[in-house]
Amino acid sequence: MQWLMRLRVLWGTHKSCHAFHLAPRTLRFQSVSATGAPRWNDHDRPEKFNFASDVLDYWTQMEKEGKRGPNPALWWVNSQGNEVKWSFRELTDFTCRAANVFTQTCGLQQGDRLALILPRVPEWWLVAMGCIRTGIIFMPGTTQMKAKDILYRLKQSNAHSIVTTDALAPEVDSVASECPALKTKLLVSDHGREGWLDFRSLIQSASPDHTCIKSKTTDPMVIFFTSGTTGFPKMAKHSHGLSLRHSFPSSRKLLQLKASDVFWCLSDPGWILAVMGAVFEPWTAGSTVFIHHLPQFDPKVIVETLFKYPITQCIAAPSVYRMILQENFGRWSLSLSCPKPSLARSKGVNFGKRSLVRCNGSKFSIPSGCDLGHTLAASCPHMAGRGGLLRADGEGPRTASIPAFLSF
Repeated sequence: MQWLMRLRVLWGTHKSCHAFHLAPRTLRFQSVSATGAPRWNDHDRPEKFNFASDVLDYWTQMEKEGKRGPNPALWWVNSQGNEVKWSFRELTDFTCRAANVFTQTCGLQQGDRLALILPRVPEWWLVAMGCIRTGIIFMPGTTQMKAKDILYRLKQSNAHSIVTTDALAPEVDSVASECPALKTKLLVSDHGREGWLDFRSLIQSASPDHTCIKSKTTDPMVIFFTSGTTGFPKMAKHSHGLSLRHSFPSSRKLLQLKASDVFWCLSDPGWILAVMGAVFEPWTAGSTVFIHHLPQFDPKVIVETLFKYPITQCIAAPSVYRMILQENFGRWSLSLSCPKPSLARSKGVNFGKRSLVRCNGSKFSIPSGCDLGHTLAASCPHMAGRGGLLRADGEGPRTASIPAFLSF
């Protein structure tokens, strides 16, 4: 974490002479929510949209004008007591540096593809947003992959670059010769490695002056690989419109996040839920993205974290709740339900007098493609709890098995 502290000191010495200019097209926002979050109407489809300039930089401007509270934009912690807190102004600075690393040092350009295989570390957010600023298509992947998994993804995507840790670098090196399109390898580590560029050193020396591309809403932004349960994993390409959807009023009704919220998404960074729940959804609202390093899912650490930090909402897959239910937490209690009947029938766990879960199975619809699914099973904060309405999958309107939402 020492390099992160040095980076923040560097930002502090530079910010006094670095003028930030808001992108002109942010003025196109047609309405502003009660909390000041930028958004369009449900039926708007702007020709150009870039999450970095139209949302991230918007909140940077709000901070400069004193229109956003003191909460950080990114709050990262680990079990050793280390913390990283970045404001939107710092994120704009750091992600512009990352963008310059990709374009100037690595020679990447709009449309090139970059494999992003990192655990829950702050650099993951810098890489992802740096790619969005430059139009580089990033491809998240889980750190559980082996050499053959990495090789398959690099060859299928014709990836031009990869960013990963020293733990996976040997796996990449063992297959790199079979990937002719792979030109640059970036390492996120405290130690150097032959044939790899040091991302941390490069971002410290990079310029924070960068002009974000004017990406079309239909331009490709990110590629996810499916789980491969029925054969080899398949590529699913999403445009910049994926991040735009979180600005629509209908998409914001489910979580109703505010700039004062601290939102924790427990998804592995390699899955789409992390991009939606730890980037687009909370930052569109100006909320704090809370991240615990959490190398392994430990139910006790998760519960302790919920009580230790001022987390207002949390999202996780049903399997996380199953893990919590298997623990004996004594006097704490938990009430929940989700579209999976096996979890809905589970016994409660004691979490004291605090009501952690507000997902009662009520039906809630979202326009196709606007959020985490099509028709979701959930209840919004303004809805009264109504038990007994949960339908089994396949009954009535089409439903999706989605993560349960925590809100307290």
